Amino acid sequence: MQNYTSVTEFTLLGIPNTEGLENMLFVLFLAFYLFTLLGNLLIFLTILVSSNLHTPMYFFLGNLSVFDIFFPSVSSPKMMLCLMGPSRTISYQGCACQLFFYHFLGGTECFLYTVMAYDRFVAICHPLRYTVIMSHRVRTGLMLGTWLGGCLHGSILTFLVFKLPFCGPNEVDNFFCDIPGLLPLACADTSLAQTVSFTNVDVVTLTCFFLILTSYGHIVISILKIGTSAGRRRAFSTCSAHLISIFLFYGPVMLIYLRPASSPWLDSVIQVLNNIVTPSLNPLIYTLRNKDVKLALRQVFTQVVHISGIERRTERIWLSTLMQERKHSIPSENSQNTPGTASGPHHCVGCASGSHELYSAMENLNSQLLVAVRRTAKKQAALETCLMYDQSMLFFSLEIRELNRMVTQIQWPNHGIKEGSGSGLLSTATKNCGLVGDVG
Repeated sequence: MQNYTSVTEFTLLGIPNTEGLENMLFVLFLAFYLFTLLGNLLIFLTILVSSNLHTPMYFFLGNLSVFDIFFPSVSSPKMMLCLMGPSRTISYQGCACQLFFYHFLGGTECFLYTVMAYDRFVAICHPLRYTVIMSHRVRTGLMLGTWLGGCLHGSILTFLVFKLPFCGPNEVDNFFCDIPGLLPLACADTSLAQTVSFTNVDVVTLTCFFLILTSYGHIVISILKIGTSAGRRRAFSTCSAHLISIFLFYGPVMLIYLRPASSPWLDSVIQVLNNIVTPSLNPLIYTLRNKDVKLALRQVFTQVVHISGIERRTERIWLSTLMQERKHSIPSENSQNTPGTASGPHHCVGCASGSHELYSAMENLNSQLLVAVRRTAKKQAALETCLMYDQSMLFFSLEIRELNRMVTQIQWPNHGIKEGSGSGLLSTATKNCGLVGDVG
């Protein structure tokens, strides 16, 4: 049996014919990568916090955003390090992990596009049964199936490639470890591994693409049966973003793995498009052409700005209150020298009982206030923050005289809340948060 010296690391040669362009490419790829991370993270968080987007369509879109965060992270960081650093090596285990996660996430995303096409087929062709067919259990099972299918796909390819012996040379003619760059480096017959691996990729890709075409064939037939042109335009606009993403994803994959001849330079350019450019375009595609996502994004930005403004106002009010308390806690010289006058902090008669009564009244009016402003959800969170703030002020023993002074300066607008002994305190909370006249 022939002995081989095992390779412990590989050298990534990077993108061919790009000598002297390393700095420019680094800045360009870094911009695309950061935009991909921020854009897809923003879409995922928007879908997560917006209740009107908790539907099967946006459930799958949120998962697609997660994959578009992880997929470029497999190769982009190492590629940018190779562009700027003197070392272009990657360990044997790192290369195997890169190959596995690349095909695991790529295969999962391939299956996910197929599931999204089926979701659009059910929504347009069977609208009355849509919520029944795409129930929570069904879409959870579909997502688990895509994960398991992608994991099996990546495991098979990684096993076929790395069961081969590698004894040198160890230079991978690409910017990351993939099948076309690794098989020529093996010190054994690669015909079986090459046939099985490329057949696996081709079967998965073509099967998913055929199922997508079948789904959209039925969708087009159903859309053409719609009587009004406005209805047809609306149905087509719902599917257009998904179709654009499908062609951007499947186009490079077919050019790399379905061509009979391989060109290292063309393969690298196509994989740059597939790994970096396409994931960065998905946030633009799904936000610019989707009114629901744009509306949800606008609401999220509005809430963030509104809450940040409340936090700044609350901080200023807290500082002012602490300064006033410190001022009253310092006794004057006259109070220290006058007999019969208590030295130390200022005390008011019935302060403890008054605080207890106001706190009890505020607890009774708390539910009424929340009911009054529930029509505007973004104001509800702000008012709850203000109420928590005033409860804390009571626990810190804010003097009754100061509270009465603040109450006399506030006019509580009439919004259907019963006036009582605690309404002045609630008015103060609303005034402090800048919500007087803007509730409801």
